[in-house]
This record gives sequence, structure tokens and C-alpha cells, in this order.
Amino acid sequence: MSGGFDIKDLNRLAGTLAQGAEQLEGLAGKAPTIPDAGTSTAAVGSCLAALGDVMSKVVQTAAGAADRAQAGAKEYQSADDNARESMNGTRRAL
Repeated sequence: MSGGFDIKDLNRLAGTLAQGAEQLEGLAGKAPTIPDAGTSTAAVGSCLAALGDVMSKVVQTAAGAADRAQAGAKEYQSADDNARESMNGTRRAL
């Protein structure tokens, strides 16, 4: 492909994103319990819950981005294959 871009680049990106999402998701089971912070316990608990919600969204976004990168790689590969076949057909016709 032109411009130094290769389909393998999208596959690597998809793999990195998927791996990151899986690792973050694996941390969910290791979330700390709410510590006894005296009068601040409720606030600390609320902050930890909000952090958990944000991390869940990060995991979902990374997994979605991995899926889109993989789909993009497949589309680029298909377009390249079709273009190659079309050029081969044109050469044979000449």
C-alpha cells in the first residue's frame, strides 16, 4: 500500500486495543473494597464507584475500537484484493 501504511498496522492496533481491554477488564475483579474513611467513607465509596464506571466505559471503548480496527483491516484487504484482481483482469485483456 502507498504512504507506508500496511494492513498489518491495523491488525497490530486491533490486537493492542483488545489486549488492553482484556487486561483492564481482568482488573475489575481486583477492585478494592470501600475503606473505612470515617465520615468520608460514603464520599470515598462514591468516588470508587464512579471510577469503576469510567473504567467500564474505557474497556468498552477499547474493545469497540479494536473491533473497528479489525473490520477496517478486513475492508482494506478486500479492497486491495479486488483492485489486484481487476488489474490482473485488465492485463490479461490487453
